[in-house]
Amino acid sequence: TLKPMDPPCCAHLKQELKVLRRRIEPRFPVKIWCLIFRNLHPLHLQRARLVCKQWNQIISSSSALMDKLIFRIPLLYRNSEELLVLSTSRTRFTRMILILQSFKILETTPLQFPASITELVILSCTISTLLTMLRETVNLRKLKISFFSDKNFSDLTKIDFELQFLEELRLGNHVRLLNVFKGACPRLKVLDVNGDYDDLELYEFVYTVRSTLEEISTISVSAQFWKRVAHIKGLRLVRAPELGMLQGSQLIRFTKKQMAIEQISIKYQSTEVLHDICRNLPQLKTLNVVVHGDYREYEVTFLDSIPNLKMLDLSCTSKRNSLKFENTTHQLLEHVAIGCFAQAADWFQNFPNLRTVELSKCSIERWSQLFGSLSALRNLQKLILETIDVKQSSDDWFSPLESLRFLHLGKTELSKTNFKAIITQCPDLRQIKFSSMKTLDDDDFSMVCTKVSLLRSLILDTCNNITDNAVDHIVNFCLNLEEVHVMWCRRISKGAVQRMEKARKEILVFNW
Repeated sequence: TLKPMDPPCCAHLKQELKVLRRRIEPRFPVKIWCLIFRNLHPLHLQRARLVCKQWNQIISSSSALMDKLIFRIPLLYRNSEELLVLSTSRTRFTRMILILQSFKILETTPLQFPASITELVILSCTISTLLTMLRETVNLRKLKISFFSDKNFSDLTKIDFELQFLEELRLGNHVRLLNVFKGACPRLKVLDVNGDYDDLELYEFVYTVRSTLEEISTISVSAQFWKRVAHIKGLRLVRAPELGMLQGSQLIRFTKKQMAIEQISIKYQSTEVLHDICRNLPQLKTLNVVVHGDYREYEVTFLDSIPNLKMLDLSCTSKRNSLKFENTTHQLLEHVAIGCFAQAADWFQNFPNLRTVELSKCSIERWSQLFGSLSALRNLQKLILETIDVKQSSDDWFSPLESLRFLHLGKTELSKTNFKAIITQCPDLRQIKFSSMKTLDDDDFSMVCTKVSLLRSLILDTCNNITDNAVDHIVNFCLNLEEVHVMWCRRISKGAVQRMEKARKEILVFNW
C-alpha cells in the first residue's frame, strides 16, 4: 500500500511543478501579444483584460488597443461622486461617452478627468462641467457635443486655454458653442456643426483654423458663405460633404479654388457642368450626387473625367428615374451605392474592380438580370440589397458570386426557391444581415445555417417570423460563428438567447 506523502515532499513536488510549467509555457514578447489582441473584438478584448495581470498590463499600456474600448458612463444626475471610479482608475482610457444631465462638479469631490482621453462624446452637460473636462483632457483629439444644458448662449465666454491636439469638433443641432471654441483649436481638421449659425459667425471661425482645416460640414449656410470660404488664402479643403446649395457656375468656381478636394456631395447638374467640376478636382475619390426630378434618364458620362474615383453614391428623390451607363467604364471604381432608381441592374460589368455594391429602393426587371451582371465582378465582396422591387418575381436563376463575403438583405420579398438560390450561390459568405424580411422563417434560416459553413457574423433585425428554433440552428450548425446580433425579433425570447450564450460561450451575443 502507498503511504501518503509527508508535507515536505508535497511542498517540493509543487515547487517542481511550478518550474516545469514555466519551462512549458510559451513566453511571447509584448509585440506578439499586441498583434494577437489587435484582432480581437472589443468585447473579447475587454474580457482578456480580466484573464491575468500581465494581459491587463499589456492592453492598458497600448494606446492602439485602448482605442478599441469605449468607457461609457450612463445618465448622471446631481453630483460627481459617481465619477470617482474614473478619476481613481489606473487604466488609461482613451475614448469616453458621457451623459451628464443637470450635472455639477462638487468642489469637495477630488475629481480628475484622465489626461489620456483622446475622444470624448458628450450627450448633455453644463458649461462649467465642459470647461473642467476640457482643461484636464489635454490630449483630446475628437470632441462631439450632442446637447447642451445651458440655454443662455449669450453669457458664454471663450475658452481661455488652447486645445492643442483637437482635430475634430462636432456640435449638435442645439449646441451653439462655436464662439466658445474660437481661437482655441490651432490644429482643427474637421468642423461639423448643425446649429443655426449665421454666415459671418461661421466664416470667422473657419478663418481662424484655415491653415489646418480639411473638412466643413454644415447645412445652415447660404451659397454666399461657400463663395467667401473658397477664397480664403491658405485653406485647402479635402472633404466637402454638404454643397447641395451650390448650383452650376457656383460649383465650378468653388472647385477651381479648392482643387485638393477628395470627397464632395452635390446635386445633379448638367453633363457639361459635371464634367467641369470633375476636371477641377484631379484628386477626387468619393462623389455623392443627389438627383431631383421625375421621368428622366440621367447619364453618368462624367465618370470619364474622374480617373481616381473610388466611391460613387447616386441617390434620387423619385423611383421614376433611371440611369444610363452605356459606353461608360471605370477601372478603379471600388464602391457603388444606388438609391431610388429604376432599372439599376445591368451595367455593373462596366466597373470590373467593384468590391461593394449597394442597391436601395431600386426596381429591376428580373433577379437573373442583376446577378448575371454581378457575376462578372471577380472582386465583389460586399452586396447590400434593400427594398428591391422585382417586376418579374417568379422563380429565377442566379449566377454564382464566389468572392462575396458580406450579404445584407432587407425589406425584400423572396420566394423560398429564390432565397435558397441566392444563399447557395454565395458559398464563401462570412457575414450575413437580414433586416425586416417578412418572408424569412425558421425553414429558411435553417437552410442558411447548414449551407453557409464559414459564417462568422450574423445580424437579425426585425425578422418576426423567426422563432426560438433559430437559436438551436445556430448552436448546432454555425460552428465558425463568432458574433450574433438579435434586434427587435419579437418571437425570439430572451431565454433562448441565454441558452445560446451558455451553449456557445465563444460567441459574442448582442440582444436588443
